[in-house]
Amino acid sequence: QLGLNPIADLTDTLEGLGLLVIVADEENPGFSGLTAKARTEDGREYPVVAVSKRWPGDRQRFTLAHELGHLLLEGRLTDGINEEKACDRFAGAFLAPRVAVLQLLGAQRHALEWQELYVLKHDSGLSMAGWLQRAKQCGAITETAHLSSDANILIDPVTTTTWHWRLVHQ
Repeated sequence: QLGLNPIADLTDTLEGLGLLVIVADEENPGFSGLTAKARTEDGREYPVVAVSKRWPGDRQRFTLAHELGHLLLEGRLTDGINEEKACDRFAGAFLAPRVAVLQLLGAQRHALEWQELYVLKHDSGLSMAGWLQRAKQCGAITETAHLSSDANILIDPVTTTTWHWRLVHQ
């Protein structure tokens, strides 16, 4: 039972569930992660999740949750459902459950402050873009809601990472 609070150490949690987690030093910039199965000499299988160490922590957490989605949803999706999108949706819901999103953001907001998203990112380990997506998916904001900021470019004061928001004032 994980509850609604952010998962403090996702790698430890997954390993506690019996998954082998590998942080890979992969040169390919397109590699985020993968799911596989390892088989012991006696035929026992263990799920393996690999994630690239080249991505920031929030991206690694999302990738780990996404790959967990592949393991849990395997053979359960109906035809016509995009597995990658389903695993993205699973990852977002796993890291920010609907009840928690609505508790933190409220329902039917007209705007989100980017500072709110910044705090949520650092409290939960889910990216600001991930929070914005989850807010839309959970009904806290509509597709036409916007970030209440005069700029659509944000700079993280700690990492100096720059975000170019596609969702701007309407």
